[in-house]
Amino acid sequence: MPIKRVGIISKPRKIEIREIVPQLLQWLKDREIEVFVDKETGATVESPETCLTRNEMPGRVDLLVVLGGDGTLLATARAVNRKPVPILAGNPGGLASLTVVSRDELYVPLERHLAASVSTDRRVQIDGELIRADEVIASFLALNDVVLNKGAIARILDFELRVDGQFVSTYKSDGLIVSTPTGSTAYSLAAGGPIVTPNVEASIGSSAKITTIGAVDVTAEGTQIKADAEMFETIDYSFETVSQRLRESAYLNKGLWIRLVDERIDREKNFYFEGGVTSFVRHLNRRRGVLNPRPIHVERVVEGTSVEVALQYNDGFAENVLPFANNIHTVDGGTHVTGFRAAGVRCWAGSAQVLA
Repeated sequence: MPIKRVGIISKPRKIEIREIVPQLLQWLKDREIEVFVDKETGATVESPETCLTRNEMPGRVDLLVVLGGDGTLLATARAVNRKPVPILAGNPGGLASLTVVSRDELYVPLERHLAASVSTDRRVQIDGELIRADEVIASFLALNDVVLNKGAIARILDFELRVDGQFVSTYKSDGLIVSTPTGSTAYSLAAGGPIVTPNVEASIGSSAKITTIGAVDVTAEGTQIKADAEMFETIDYSFETVSQRLRESAYLNKGLWIRLVDERIDREKNFYFEGGVTSFVRHLNRRRGVLNPRPIHVERVVEGTSVEVALQYNDGFAENVLPFANNIHTVDGGTHVTGFRAAGVRCWAGSAQVLA
């Protein structure tokens, strides 16, 4: 579908917004795109464009551009409320796990959207309802997770989990997190839950992840709920798709052993790579002539964030950069890729001057 109307939603308190939004507005106008901004953004940048509330925006535009962190994106996803409007999430500054398109890279995916040459990811959302005495007290729609937690009184809670009315398990804990694959890198991960790549659901059907908080005598840890056939076009599991993702996970987690068993066809694969990302790079170059047989590897922890890089030159001319954040392949790059390239240029330029 051609993009004729674009909506802009931002986190107005970010200083960069006053600079970025006017430039973006002009860029879109130059391409004869009708632009709408949310009222908070319009007030911040004193925009002459039509201002709408965030709830009004999805029904009026063909594309939403979100400028902010994860909180802004999650709030926008709630406002979209199942309308078939794609969201392009950009992060003007700072760190975020969902908004991976940086300020400098924003216009590249925008050009692709306008040219209808970009692919989109479908993300699962969770409906939550609070029911008392057969009456719905409150309802929620979440892109990341639904959390059942204790109130002011500190005590262990008892949970009973049922799927489609069928008993699954009981839990005794401080709380329970029901997470989508998108939310698996947030609260669920902090509570010890698994990381699930969001694009897995597009091929093998989505699962909701159940994670306990402060569990005592936990049972059925890591419960997964299979996708509902009434909601998804297909819930057939592709062995090759799962295999590829798990192999990638084993490369990204040095020393991790993963065993995949498909009981439908009695097929099994094991993944274990002692070299981690170094082994990954060797695997990617296995059919190429390499210039440095031993990949260059750098690993460091900065302010609690682990950064690991492996690179190897081959006899090809095309660059192949595979960035990951929280074990998830960030196809459109992000601030980590921009920083890597800038640092690489400085290092190589410095080395060339020394050699000269």
